[in-house]
Amino acid sequence: MYQALAESLGFRVLTASSGKAGLELVASHRADAVIVDYEMPVMNGEAVAKLIKANWPELPVILFSGSSLLPGRVKHFVDAVCDKAGSRDALLSAIQRVLVGKDHQPPPISEVSSGQQRIA
Repeated sequence: MYQALAESLGFRVLTASSGKAGLELVASHRADAVIVDYEMPVMNGEAVAKLIKANWPELPVILFSGSSLLPGRVKHFVDAVCDKAGSRDALLSAIQRVLVGKDHQPPPISEVSSGQQRIA
């Protein structure tokens, strides 16, 4: 659902089924931002974010989670936290916030449908 939403707004979205696969995508594709869930098997979102920041410190990471039990330390490795129970606009706002100041600033949400491509 979120992939379809982002793509309908002009973002190019790559998905992975695990933290390890996500790290492989980041290593092999240019990304403007990464959205990661906290609760994943084998490697949780904190571990993924920590490795991303160790290897690509300028790459923004958004933690998108429904978990209410996030450890406080996870915020040291992410640029934004977004609750899955929140509105879709909250996620889109988080994406825009982390992209501000990067080489490819996103247009305002109202203009995103013009077909610009982003990897999120």
